Amino acid sequence: MLHKKGASIRNIIIILSSWAVIKVPMLLNEAKFLGPKFMAVRWVLTVLAIIIFSWISAKIIRDEDLPGEILAKPGLHMNQDACMGCTLCTKGYPALFEMIGKKAAIKAYDKESLDFDKLQSAIKACPVHAIEYSKE
Repeated sequence: MLHKKGASIRNIIIILSSWAVIKVPMLLNEAKFLGPKFMAVRWVLTVLAIIIFSWISAKIIRDEDLPGEILAKPGLHMNQDACMGCTLCTKGYPALFEMIGKKAAIKAYDKESLDFDKLQSAIKACPVHAIEYSKE
């Protein structure tokens, strides 16, 4: 879900790893029973390891490697729940996209009249990847 909302692989790994291994009660217990020096050294090494691991993972894992949703039917689809109303799609392809309230929507369109270059740039411009197109 984080990736679908626009988070990079690196940020996802940093968030999940930090959530898993850096907890304030654990740090307090370490400081109390093992000493503040041990706690500080372990914390610094853990943060460095998380950053290095996230960098390596971002180099190895590509966005295309992650499983995506399979579209139920071919054509152009807009995930209204993911749309954050940034208006980049409406500025990039105003003939196809419009703002309804604070969300983007797809106007009625003819499949033959689509400008695929503009459509691809609008899809890539969407920061939360709410626009999807399938030819099949």
